[in-house]
Amino acid sequence: MLTTERSDGAAKGFRATQKVSTNPTISQKRTFTFSNFKSIFLISPDVQFENAKTLIALLVVAAAIFFSSDFELPVRAAIGLGATVTAFAFFRLVHLSSEIAQETVEPNVLHDTLEHMPHGLAHWGANAQLIWCNRAYRDLMGLEKTNAEQGTSYSDIMSEATNPITFDAHKDNQNHRLVIAKCADDKTIRIEDISDPAHNFVTVITDCTDHFKATRAKKKLEQQYRELAKQYHAEKLAAETASRSKTSFLAHLSHDMRTPLNHIIGFADLVQHEPYGPLGDKRYGNYIADIKRSGESLLASFAAILDLAQLEGGETVQNNQDVDMYKFVQQSLRRHTARATRAGLKLEAQNICDSHVEADPALLRRMIDNLMDNAIRFTQDGGSIVLNCWCGSDGVVLEVTDSGIGMPKERLELLSQPFILGEAAFSKEHSGLGLGIATSRAIAELSNGSLVIDSNPGIGTTVAITLPTKSEDSTLEKAA
Repeated sequence: MLTTERSDGAAKGFRATQKVSTNPTISQKRTFTFSNFKSIFLISPDVQFENAKTLIALLVVAAAIFFSSDFELPVRAAIGLGATVTAFAFFRLVHLSSEIAQETVEPNVLHDTLEHMPHGLAHWGANAQLIWCNRAYRDLMGLEKTNAEQGTSYSDIMSEATNPITFDAHKDNQNHRLVIAKCADDKTIRIEDISDPAHNFVTVITDCTDHFKATRAKKKLEQQYRELAKQYHAEKLAAETASRSKTSFLAHLSHDMRTPLNHIIGFADLVQHEPYGPLGDKRYGNYIADIKRSGESLLASFAAILDLAQLEGGETVQNNQDVDMYKFVQQSLRRHTARATRAGLKLEAQNICDSHVEADPALLRRMIDNLMDNAIRFTQDGGSIVLNCWCGSDGVVLEVTDSGIGMPKERLELLSQPFILGEAAFSKEHSGLGLGIATSRAIAELSNGSLVIDSNPGIGTTVAITLPTKSEDSTLEKAA
């Protein structure tokens, strides 16, 4: 700890703050008085009041004797003087005892307060000998009370202490030293020595176990967070790379397949017209028609794959215009009314708002067509389909709601992915690839919107698309 070789033994610092007198004459006098009259402290106020009444009565009797003519003047004078001296001595004794009681009680209160503090405190003299220490100091240092008595040297205290076992000095100046130490019972304590100019010094010990455990736990969590962030970043890059690879593969596959399909469709159409003479058997004409029909279907599928790849890759060129949502919804209803009627379905619009969005009309039309196609396909005869358009303060919501077969919640999480079909798709004849929802989602996100699906088996499905409304700033820019 701190060195104290240059101390001169002056009573300053922590010892002086306790108002402990260092004058031997006063100490002896007060000790003598206290030892002779300590029973005064035990006298209750009622007893003191009775004694005072007795003393007053004694003074009255002495005064009566002094003024009485039955006694000689010297006798009366002696009795009066004796009574006066006795009264003065009594009152002086009571006053002195109260002063001694006050000076004795205050240090005891301070001592009890410091003794029960949770922090370890020790006061050392200029010759590095212990003046006083509290119970917390002994407990934290692993000392018995007999090993930490007044006058014990600092070196003896350190040799008897079982704590701490390791030290980590954080500050070591001439008058101030700070050490973080590890104890044998796995506690972490903070030992601080503070010296005054007279080279007396005070040791303050604080139990910092909880603080350091929390600090270590925080560092561990931060390390885990950094590792998870690093892992997330790596996985995100891998997912983006895989997505780009998938998009590139689909684009190249679609492009490479469309060329031979165009040849197949073209030659099938040529053979079907028999420019170089009849084919012979009429069944050949039916075969050629099937070849052409299959080629056109396959070409449409590859075209849808290429469109999705371009949308997800951000390669689709948008031709944004001012789209009137009221007219857009009305046109969508007219396009699908005939097909819904043939399927025995009721198609209507319960709410159409009068708002405008900034988007590509062709992409919006393809998005709504995909959703309406799914709704008509998976709704039984006698069902209904509702196309709504809701206006909000910052956007427009397009809703396609059907009373179809619906789907479970776990299936919804996969439905927005390409080539994922609902379970009912396998029970009906259709030529879809499961790209309708994925394409609609890509168009909504490309238009700065989003797509949400809610469905319940046997009740129906609702697909909601949010689109931002046209801002006034863009309108002013175009007008300028």
